Amino acid sequence: MFGYVNIDRPNILFKDYNLYKAYYCGLCKTLGTRYSLKARFSVNYDITLLTLLAHNFQKTECQIAHERCIAHPVGRKFCVVQNDAVQEIVADINIILGWYKLCDNVIDGETKYKAVKAVFAREFKKANARLPEVAEAARFGYERQCKMEERAKSAPMDNEAAIKAYVLRLSAPFSEIMVAAGIAACKSADDGLKRLLHDLGAWVYIVDAADDLYEDTKNKKFNPFNREGQVLTDGFKAIIKNIAFETLSLLEHNIRCEYDAMDITVAEGCLSNVIYLGLSAKREEVLSRIGEEKIKKPKLR
Repeated sequence: MFGYVNIDRPNILFKDYNLYKAYYCGLCKTLGTRYSLKARFSVNYDITLLTLLAHNFQKTECQIAHERCIAHPVGRKFCVVQNDAVQEIVADINIILGWYKLCDNVIDGETKYKAVKAVFAREFKKANARLPEVAEAARFGYERQCKMEERAKSAPMDNEAAIKAYVLRLSAPFSEIMVAAGIAACKSADDGLKRLLHDLGAWVYIVDAADDLYEDTKNKKFNPFNREGQVLTDGFKAIIKNIAFETLSLLEHNIRCEYDAMDITVAEGCLSNVIYLGLSAKREEVLSRIGEEKIKKPKLR
């Protein structure tokens, strides 16, 4: 359920693009020093947004240095945000959310992730000890998610309004997980930030469900948009696309309103690009292929 909250690359200033990459790489390096080399593979775009928000709410200006990247050992050095207290907390959150995502994958029948869980067990134990409140919120949220999805399988899908309402209801547990993560990362988190993260959590859950529609239907797995496993005809895909568009657009509007009310003083260009352009660009990309086989997501570099 990660990797959808990203910048809109064609419409970001070069300096902001470099700064965003510096935060991404800095979080990656923090994961390496705070946990292990393999933990660096868990870094993702959604968590990068959280570190940007956290630095703003802590009013912490980052320090940047030019360093080598393990994935690019030869050639030029890259700008990297240096490790600080904010990065460390976000790294802990990254490990916890990644762990419970693995647990969710195993519950969904993807047994290959059992081995991955075993590999990251030590890292999760450390993160759990450092942020037990976030780990508990994530555990409770994913358990509640499973129960709600199980009950939703027998719920009627009479019309678009019913589908839309159920999709939003099913997104609530992940929204609450995002709020818990934000409270831990942003010590001065206010109601506006909590609402933004709540709506962002719903947005991530719903865009992920739309992106997985083809695969879930093919594999006879649960999907919020197609709980009864209907054949993906052109007509049905058009209905789902309309529901997803309306729901995601509303959430984006709410997120922008909350963001507009915030005092943004750190990495404003990066944050504004994600909020105003990145979310809608990702929504358009996902909905353009809804009900079709998913294409491989591009890497940051």
